[in-house]
Amino acid sequence: PLSVATYMFPPIRRCPDMYGINERFTPEESGRHLMRYLRLNRAPEAYLHYIKSMAAGYAEPLGLDEGCIDPTDGKVRCRAGRASFWITWDGWLTPCGMMPKPRADLRQMDFFEAWKQIVAETAQLRLSGTCEACPTRDICHPCAAISLAETGRFDGIPTYMCRAVAEMQRIALKELSELP
Repeated sequence: PLSVATYMFPPIRRCPDMYGINERFTPEESGRHLMRYLRLNRAPEAYLHYIKSMAAGYAEPLGLDEGCIDPTDGKVRCRAGRASFWITWDGWLTPCGMMPKPRADLRQMDFFEAWKQIVAETAQLRLSGTCEACPTRDICHPCAAISLAETGRFDGIPTYMCRAVAEMQRIALKELSELP
């Protein structure tokens, strides 16, 4: 099976001052390409269900399962730093491969100690209150890694995602209006 990713994380692991900067699709292009991929990759009835869900204000988190949707309390709900981790090539333990922080140095402490530190620090992270109250929150599914990569803050508003999701919803509504 082929999977397409139209969202490209800014390369903050390589260059920490690249928040929100990347040579990538515009948010609108990303939304259009993702909708095209879904239209071509899903059975017609499954795609119709998806665009109806988009129009109604809810869509499953693409590439994630239900447990990865961030709750309304702003806490990180995905498995990052709770049941999964990432170890970098140079010995740092992080909650997620796309989150360069929080981090613990495995060269300075044993894994158990580092894991306890990551779990505690991840539990303290909070996402944007604006995202929590957004009417498209159940379509967008912002995550801590995306917020950090786009804004430099876990509680920042990833406007790239806002624009991509708005384009996806626009396409879904247009396609529904053109149905016989």
